[in-house]
Amino acid sequence: KGVPGPKVSVGFAIGAQAAAEWHPVALSSQARTLYVLSKGGTCARKSERDSYVDTLRAAAALHNGSHTFRVRIDETAGDDFCNHLGLVAGTAYRGSALNSNGTCSLEVDSGRVCIDGRWSGSTLARPPGKGDVVAISVDLERNEASFSFEGDTTVPKLTVVWTAAKRPVFLACSFRRVGWQVSLLGAKTGEESALADCLLTLEPTMPLFQAMHELLRVAKSRGCEDGTPP
Repeated sequence: KGVPGPKVSVGFAIGAQAAAEWHPVALSSQARTLYVLSKGGTCARKSERDSYVDTLRAAAALHNGSHTFRVRIDETAGDDFCNHLGLVAGTAYRGSALNSNGTCSLEVDSGRVCIDGRWSGSTLARPPGKGDVVAISVDLERNEASFSFEGDTTVPKLTVVWTAAKRPVFLACSFRRVGWQVSLLGAKTGEESALADCLLTLEPTMPLFQAMHELLRVAKSRGCEDGTPP
């Protein structure tokens, strides 16, 4: 029978969704935020100082791996070049808007993807609007970030190279006018269920490449082979 080889444990994470709520302290001033949080901290509404930009981050701190956030724009309240959804590196960020060093963000009014506050050269086919669910993904191993709209196949997903110089990394947003409201959504139950069912069908003796092929087949059939909800 031969000499048995070492036992190898393999973990799978496909289409991982980062579960989080908004943090109640403003990132820029480390003081009370100008947003009102509701629904368990998942919904944030700009509620004070109509002329002042305020950056809000999520509570989940990302140190490694690949993560996806789903952010729905519930309400809009006027155009401004300081309106952003995106990512920020480290805990010492002091910019009032999400457009300074250490950020990778989607300029909400234009659809431009910016890195450290400068246009990356990539722009979504249209800017996001009320009711859109923006999928924001970050791969801290590949140094990539991507932005896409759920349910709108006419807008291709944009992926840019972004090296986060500091850890941890946070989801963040910034808005100026009172009335902007965004909500963090959870994972799509149907997709998670399908992949979980697939894991249960894998045999312990199945070769690793065959198991991975089966998982990818199911993921592709669900439209989430790249980790982004369809």
